[in-house]
Amino acid sequence: MDRYIKQYKSAVIFAGVYIVSVFLFSVAAYHMDLRDEALSIASFVIMNVCILLCSVFSAKKAEKKGWLTGIVSAVIFTAIILFVSIVLGGGSIDIHKLAVRLPLYLFIALVGGIAGINLK
Repeated sequence: MDRYIKQYKSAVIFAGVYIVSVFLFSVAAYHMDLRDEALSIASFVIMNVCILLCSVFSAKKAEKKGWLTGIVSAVIFTAIILFVSIVLGGGSIDIHKLAVRLPLYLFIALVGGIAGINLK
């Protein structure tokens, strides 16, 4: 059990990094009068980078099946982000956007997991 906690701890850490990064970028965007599209694009890029790093670090701690470890860590990461967005966003999420982006997130996590297991 302790092994799994160590493996997926990076999912929680990178979820926090994502939340803080998006918050800081939104504050900067507010003061620089950037459009909403810039915040959406930055959030998408930051999320993809965090998922990649999360799956790499999770898979580095795994003994085998890095691809599966990467995908599971991405699912944990995405669940945390969805929970926070539901709580802070008033209880609504865009299911269509999630359905379109989730395969991309899982593919990025798969690649990160494969890379992480080979970086040992």
